[in-house]
Amino acid sequence: LADLTDDEYKRMLGFKRSGAPSLATSTYRNQNDNVPDAWDWRKHNVVTPVKNQGQCGSCWAFSAVASFESAYALSTGTLESFSEQELVDCVDGGADDCSHGGEMAHGFVEIIENHGGKLEKEADYPYTAQSHGKCLAKDDKAIGHFTSYVNVTSGDEDALKGAIANHAVASVGIDASSFLFQLYRHGVFSWSLCKNGYNELDHGVSAVGYGNYKGKDFWLVKNSWGTGWGLDGYILMSRNKDNQCGIATDASFVVMPKSTNHSKIQDASKFDILQDLPWN
Repeated sequence: LADLTDDEYKRMLGFKRSGAPSLATSTYRNQNDNVPDAWDWRKHNVVTPVKNQGQCGSCWAFSAVASFESAYALSTGTLESFSEQELVDCVDGGADDCSHGGEMAHGFVEIIENHGGKLEKEADYPYTAQSHGKCLAKDDKAIGHFTSYVNVTSGDEDALKGAIANHAVASVGIDASSFLFQLYRHGVFSWSLCKNGYNELDHGVSAVGYGNYKGKDFWLVKNSWGTGWGLDGYILMSRNKDNQCGIATDASFVVMPKSTNHSKIQDASKFDILQDLPWN
């Protein structure tokens, strides 16, 4: 991404708050949960491979779908890749032409209200990095049983930590406006000028875990810019630094019934969160 102009880079930052009506059933609060010191949902087969949104401000759709995929895998035991294109085409009737952007909550509302809590698989409704201008979803090909989503207490990193460890991958908005983020390659990303206000967030990503590297707490974040960016498509973002870059400002996760008993997973969680990430 180093060769992108400022305008080209900004086109990939498509998180924009729309004021969509919230269907969140509750707010997840910090309960001083006894959660593990490190967590990585990739180790439990509920995270799909890194995807690529291309030159389209559809990051919000990728973030929303990642949370849907995680909840579906935990609910059914099957990891599926679902369609971001369905949200790009169907939210606001396909009004997002890759330049208007959107927000994860708007995608969640679309799935619940207009798609019966279901999405089509990626293979049935493939991504094109542009809007078709109309919704092409086919109900007979859609699967899932998405009933609601939960917001995480805004700005509370401990609550976000508990939500990830005890529930699922979280959809989060962040400030990714810095060229340092654009050019990120390795290490724990920290930028003191990063903003964390609601209206200062510009990129939708997925928080799939957390941990500590060389004394630095981090969030393990899945981006949607392909595996050539960052750490095979991931970034380690600073944790416990006053909600740096707003990672806990607007966070939520999908709820589906019949979910796995996560306490059993936690007890069996023995892994090195960094072992699969390239550091050279």
